[in-house]
Amino acid sequence: MLAAPLTFILPYAVFELLTGGLEEPGWRGYALPRLQERYTAKKASLILGLIWGLWHWPAFIPVYFSALNEPGSSTTGAFTLAAVQCLGYIFGNLLAVSFIHTWLYNRTQSAFMNLLLHGGSNTLSGYVTSVFPNPALGTVYGIVRWVVAIVLIRFFWKEPEKKANAI
Repeated sequence: MLAAPLTFILPYAVFELLTGGLEEPGWRGYALPRLQERYTAKKASLILGLIWGLWHWPAFIPVYFSALNEPGSSTTGAFTLAAVQCLGYIFGNLLAVSFIHTWLYNRTQSAFMNLLLHGGSNTLSGYVTSVFPNPALGTVYGIVRWVVAIVLIRFFWKEPEKKANAI
């Protein structure tokens, strides 16, 4: 059972690094430092997490069409289901991950490290869900991510160093 998915782990990891991971130069390499010029790291994480969540809205289009094809479904019902799932994903997972990425960026000043975290996290969750296809895993991932985020915020948080204004 574990051998078959292992044959796909390297190509899948490369795929995740080149898709999800390549979001990071924009999110953490460009947007986060600029947001942190105006806001605290926590507020910047929240703002960026919400924007990042909306960026993932198209991933829920298949949910919409799948629900739309159910007998007795309506456009409103299908849209509501997709929107609720998207919002659950944003608030249950992505906001926590946004805080984790901010913590990593502020510690390393490296969007590349965030690229590795993003791609590696997607690869691990994709592998685990392929080996153990259980809908409850999304909830477990969300809880684990929030626990990690809260621990980082509570015990290891670091605001970025403010750059001195050039004269």
